[in-house]
Amino acid sequence: MFNESIKMAIDGMISNKLRTLLTLLGIIIGVGAVIAMVSLGFGVKEQVKNNISSLGSNLLIVMSGGRTASGARLAAGQGARLTAEDAYVIEKQIEGIAYIAPAVSSSYQLVVGNQNWTASVEGTTPNVLDIRSYKLAEGRNMTERDLSSRARVCVIGQTIVDNLFPEGDAVGKTLRINKAPFQVIGVLEAKGQSAGGQDQDDVVYIPLTTAQNRMMGITHINRITIQAENENVIDQVQGEVEQLLRQRHK
Repeated sequence: MFNESIKMAIDGMISNKLRTLLTLLGIIIGVGAVIAMVSLGFGVKEQVKNNISSLGSNLLIVMSGGRTASGARLAAGQGARLTAEDAYVIEKQIEGIAYIAPAVSSSYQLVVGNQNWTASVEGTTPNVLDIRSYKLAEGRNMTERDLSSRARVCVIGQTIVDNLFPEGDAVGKTLRINKAPFQVIGVLEAKGQSAGGQDQDDVVYIPLTTAQNRMMGITHINRITIQAENENVIDQVQGEVEQLLRQRHK
């Protein structure tokens, strides 16, 4: 019976060539459309994941609040001042943290010869490259020695290179930040724009102590960026950080 059914099906297909062709065409189009939609969905998913990963994964951004002792509300960051010591205590006392980087930032004019560019300059620690998933294209990263000596060194992104070093050879050259000379010690690999349209290559990193003492004349910091070891401990780390900072700042 099976062989007979196969024979009848083949005979029917031969005798109805147009109907057979249309049926096969419908099946091919349907299967192709499903495959295309599934592939498109996976492609978009991967693109979104890559965009998020380029910003850094499992991140917590810690900023001081705006409530004052009298109960009046100010803008975030205007309340109790965070310090670099807060970051060191957090790293020492709280488990589940992979990297932590205290930071201050301000916008400055950058000058090289007759070229100039205005960018946000961030004073931070060497861990920022690990947290933000940056890789070095040339040169080296900042070190603990640069922090302790308040060295005038900087690590820059590709946008800074394109605008201030047209020849492309930036490492070892002098870059003036707010008229103060800094030596370029590293250039980051290009990352392009973030999902929100921010240019991730328009960055300048200098040692935190240099920014605080030689550029801004401050002792506090603007924020602390924390990378949790994995997504499962983010809530636990966040709760413990909040509790610890409330204890330290009353």
